[in-house]
Amino acid sequence: MTIDAIPFGHDKAVTTAILCRRFGLSPRGVRREISALLKQGNVILNLQDGRGYFRPTANDGDLVERFYRQEKHRALASLAKIKACREWSADQIRMVEEQ
Repeated sequence: MTIDAIPFGHDKAVTTAILCRRFGLSPRGVRREISALLKQGNVILNLQDGRGYFRPTANDGDLVERFYRQEKHRALASLAKIKACREWSADQIRMVEEQ
């Protein structure tokens, strides 16, 4: 999949299902391809509103900000989970050392 598969504009967003059919990929495969495009420095948004993936236009600053907040919240939630796991592991090590 190339960046050209992702249209410009929220109104032209393409769903995962369409990308799966177009490229013969599974949903996981589409996410992997999108991830690769992002790692190349492309800006691809998915507002989790059912419309799918799109590249922002010059007039989409509000949507970029909305996506930024969405992803920041998701990242912070993931960090909280990681912290809980680290603390649990540290507690387990302390319990073993105390025995």
